[in-house]
Amino acid sequence: MENFEKQEPEEQLTLQGAGEILGVTKEEGEASVDYVMRLVEKSVNIVKESGIDEHNHEEKAKTDEEKTAWRVLEYISRSE
Repeated sequence: MENFEKQEPEEQLTLQGAGEILGVTKEEGEASVDYVMRLVEKSVNIVKESGIDEHNHEEKAKTDEEKTAWRVLEYISRSE
């Protein structure tokens, strides 16, 4: 699976790793695009619930779920 790019190599995150942190698993036979859509949807919901906006979210995100959700959304927004 594709790696999320980050400056430090030890901080790279795979889609599967993000899914594990966010509690989203790829179902057997599920298309990758469907899995990614569920991952993005879960990330959006976590970000909305946290109430943290994009300004200084790196400092404000406290849980691994919040940090991972932001990383997923940042990666998707760079991919457009």
